Amino acid sequence: MNVDVISISVNAFLADMLCKHYKELPSSIIKHIAKTVDHDRIPERAIIYSEDVRSVIDWSQIDRMKLIRILIRCLDQDIDIVDRIRPQMDKFDYKIKELIYLLERRPHYIKYFPIDLNKITLSEAATVLALGDDYFLEKIDLSKYRFNFKESMKIIQGYKYDRDVMEKVNYKSLKGYQVSEILVHTGTRDLDILDISTLTNIDWINLLEHKPEMLSLCDFSKFMRGDIFYSIKLCCMFETPNLSYLVTDRDMNSISPFGWEKLLIEKPEEFLAHCNFSKLDENNWKYILDKHPDFHIYKVD
Repeated sequence: MNVDVISISVNAFLADMLCKHYKELPSSIIKHIAKTVDHDRIPERAIIYSEDVRSVIDWSQIDRMKLIRILIRCLDQDIDIVDRIRPQMDKFDYKIKELIYLLERRPHYIKYFPIDLNKITLSEAATVLALGDDYFLEKIDLSKYRFNFKESMKIIQGYKYDRDVMEKVNYKSLKGYQVSEILVHTGTRDLDILDISTLTNIDWINLLEHKPEMLSLCDFSKFMRGDIFYSIKLCCMFETPNLSYLVTDRDMNSISPFGWEKLLIEKPEEFLAHCNFSKLDENNWKYILDKHPDFHIYKVD
């Protein structure tokens, strides 16, 4: 039999034995296997869950990213092996994107890598700041970077919509849906710096579902344009003020069967007289009659 085939077979057998029986094997056998088997064939879980295995591992034989994965999973088990593997980690030039899951758990572990936070790229700064840890906020000068709207929002989200952080990123570039999300979490606190004119109809709907008290800030003129269904949704969300005109003052021929269904269920007193019942199908009538059984007289056969 070919020597390479034998070697591969032996390695596979030993790795499989270590994988399945590391809890039962005596430390002497584990030590012997560790001297023989290809370390990259040793399953990570055997290393993570067995101190006997970790104590005999030759870390220099472990793949660079496998080292990081093992460190992360050990930390998740409240086991810190960073001092054991640092000599091996020091041999590799890790990038921030390769360490992001480690930094989520231990931001300050970035000190174990040759990464100067004063010299990282814009993309790298955005990546670590999005983790939302004060460690990076203290180490990175945000004024050096011009983050785009996506990067800015991820950083704002990372720091739980903190006002000071918001003012340090490019908040003026935020899109309407992002402004809406911030207002959902902060209410009127940031109206002095956020541009609510960027909110589209759907952004207003999403905001008002969470913050109905902000209705007075809404630009109703936007609901006289675009998809009429958003006008219907806004009209049906509030009893007062009466927003029926946002629908009746538009081309009501553009209302879909689902739109009429919603209006008849929620605002029948306003829209029953306007409805084109021929548009409604059996499915629409099912939901309408569940709410208003007496409307069967309007059903077109």
